[in-house]
Amino acid sequence: MKNIISKSFTFEAAHFLNTTNNNKNSDIHGHSFFSEIYIEGEINENGMVIDFEELDKSIKKIKK
Repeated sequence: MKNIISKSFTFEAAHFLNTTNNNKNSDIHGHSFFSEIYIEGEINENGMVIDFEELDKSIKKIKK
């Protein structure tokens, strides 16, 4: 049986463009992003596809 769980989160990132004549883009500025991760797998002996604590640890590594 196919089991899917998901986790959504947002993150912020900033940058500047030093190759533009547009002063608005040459200054440091940020963007907000939304992401959603889907995990597919079998139910383990604990009744879970993955422990959300472990998933949160993996997401924190990605967001660094």
